[in-house]
Amino acid sequence: MHFGMWPARGRISQTLVNEALAYQNEAIPIARGDVATTINAARAYAAEKLSAAKGEAVRFIAQETAHAGRPEITHIRLYLEAIEKVLPGVQKFVLDPSITLQTTDLWFSQGAALSSFPPEP
Repeated sequence: MHFGMWPARGRISQTLVNEALAYQNEAIPIARGDVATTINAARAYAAEKLSAAKGEAVRFIAQETAHAGRPEITHIRLYLEAIEKVLPGVQKFVLDPSITLQTTDLWFSQGAALSSFPPEP
């Protein structure tokens, strides 16, 4: 057995311990910073969602109040909003009810020409 190897082995072990401690001293602050960033992002997200929900609640209460007073106007407004969502970017015309047509009141502009929907047979 060769006893000259033991001191070298002890130095290698101490070197590994020192490297591990150096890595620990580097990695732990980074991990703590990542945790703080994630927690702050989660809090900001929660605050944003809560604020949006409060805004939606206020808007809903305002719509409910308006609907209670004049439900027919609210019905027309909701219909027009739905048409705008379904057909964005399409020029739409609302015709006076006194105009009698054989089709619906929904018309589409194709350049300068107007066409009704559904198309006339």
